Amino acid sequence: MEHSKIERDYLERLKSDLVFEKQHWVLLVAAVLVGCIGLNLNAMPMILGAKLLSPLMPSIIGIGVGLSYVDFSLIRRSCWLVFIQVVVAVLLAVFYFCLSPLKLAGSELESQVAPTIGNILVAFIGGIVGAIGVRRTEVHHLAVGVALATSLVPPLCAAGYGIATGQLAYVKGSLYLFGINVFFILLGHYLVSQVFKQTRKRCTLTYAVYVIVMGLSLLLAIPAKLATDKRMVEENIRLFVEHQLPEQSVLSQRFDDEKKELRLIVIGPKLTVGDVQEIVHRQKEYGLEELKVVVQQLSTFEGEETDID
Repeated sequence: MEHSKIERDYLERLKSDLVFEKQHWVLLVAAVLVGCIGLNLNAMPMILGAKLLSPLMPSIIGIGVGLSYVDFSLIRRSCWLVFIQVVVAVLLAVFYFCLSPLKLAGSELESQVAPTIGNILVAFIGGIVGAIGVRRTEVHHLAVGVALATSLVPPLCAAGYGIATGQLAYVKGSLYLFGINVFFILLGHYLVSQVFKQTRKRCTLTYAVYVIVMGLSLLLAIPAKLATDKRMVEENIRLFVEHQLPEQSVLSQRFDDEKKELRLIVIGPKLTVGDVQEIVHRQKEYGLEELKVVVQQLSTFEGEETDID
């Protein structure tokens, strides 16, 4: 009976956190404004502040735990709260960026629209750590760590920027980042609750929830995996150009992922046929054997243009 009482107390504590009173609205507005200003000014400390101020976590935890206990009342309540918070946050971000005179996206804004497998791993680990933390009495340092590691408010601010400036790529990428952060945080809570809970319902519904959750995790990971692969190729290209054309100054570098083609405009000592053959031969060392490299050379000595395929 003691374990059942602990579980009941745990669920009641979670449900009591699923309120959104005046102070929570103030926190949400403050988090969004600080996040928007941070992204607008490319200021990391402000972005970290927005993460710490975010009041989104209790409702996300509620979804994960609700799925584990197949508690549809907890799931519905949590989902509705998340929906309201997301809509308000995005609308507020749109309003801010419509008024802001700074429209150019900095590196921090760019980082919100290209999630990779690393983002998934951080969200999942954060979810597990957070799930363990909420079962302990002293959880403040864990909560701070999870808030800083994961990103909830900044992607919503980036989505508002995309809507305000008419750049749908920002909307799509940032909402995907927010989605995988939410899902893999709640996945961590779901799995930890499955391990620690004492009352286990062995029924078809429980297994159906498990299959759906695992299936969604795989589907959501696919775009991040593709983005990670593309980033690895770009890094290999950077190393390839840096190591194989050390005496050339690269004026332009364009990589077409669909055509598997790299176009370079370089200036420096004239490349001989032997140099070109050696460069092509070494593509395999960088995992770029399928890549077509097109180099347009501007010779500093002879003032002529040379195309090297």
